[in-house]
Amino acid sequence: MIKESEAREEALEILKGAIDVHVHSAPSHFPRNVNDIQAATEALKVGMKAIVIKNHRESTVGRAQIVKEVVKGIEVFGGIVLNYQFGFNPVAVRFAIELGAKIIWMPTIDAKKYLQNPTIEMFRSSLLTDKPGLTIFDEKGEILPEIDEILDIIGKRDVILGTGHLSFKEQVKLIERAREFGVKKILVQHPTIDFLNFSIDEMRELSSMGAYLEHDYVVCTPLVKSPVNPRHFANIIAETDPKHSVLATDGGAKINPKPVEMLSKYLRELYEYSISKREIREMTCDNPSWLLNL
Repeated sequence: MIKESEAREEALEILKGAIDVHVHSAPSHFPRNVNDIQAATEALKVGMKAIVIKNHRESTVGRAQIVKEVVKGIEVFGGIVLNYQFGFNPVAVRFAIELGAKIIWMPTIDAKKYLQNPTIEMFRSSLLTDKPGLTIFDEKGEILPEIDEILDIIGKRDVILGTGHLSFKEQVKLIERAREFGVKKILVQHPTIDFLNFSIDEMRELSSMGAYLEHDYVVCTPLVKSPVNPRHFANIIAETDPKHSVLATDGGAKINPKPVEMLSKYLRELYEYSISKREIREMTCDNPSWLLNL
């Protein structure tokens, strides 16, 4: 195992040019430890290239543009999550992308899959328990026509499709259909988090279809019901393909360290567990840059 001091130095070096594609900042319906401007400022201080801010209940597209006017020297992007406030609304997707959205996420805390096993305590106050949850399938198990419209827009505008908290079966069908509509950039959020818990074989299948696996450090923190040791990610990376993986934090929860601290700790621990500097840079800098057209 590599010395902690060496790993810390390497992590600080890799942070220069790094991108975190999954940052939750305030304003938010949930307690956050940084606001949009603080998140960008702290990322800039360590030399990061970009962050993507996310909100389960509202668009972050306009917010990101304001932050870029205030914090010079770092790229800041936003997107929309297709929870109930937007639903599967192609018009909302179109206008979000026209304003600068870089990621369109499928449902997260309103996904039918998540509502079957809502493990994150922080979200409970915002769950719409009177609703059945969103799924991309109709009553016959076919993909909804609105999903096709959304995928067509995403494919033509060359932005990222985030799979959100959909079930494995949904994600497979979604990726297959997305490819038919020319969607090139697909990002699978935290596939090993407890309420999804995809196997190595399932992750390999999604990766083989051209999707990128987004491994989020939040899975190692008290925010989740069953946090894991960081070695968990080192093992997954060794079993899958770094060329189709992205490292991110899903950071910003009040009970956790701030996103930049989380990312630094994440990179340091992976290096300690013998993930190479080249592979870490590929997953933290190169792959996110390609996905965001940077």
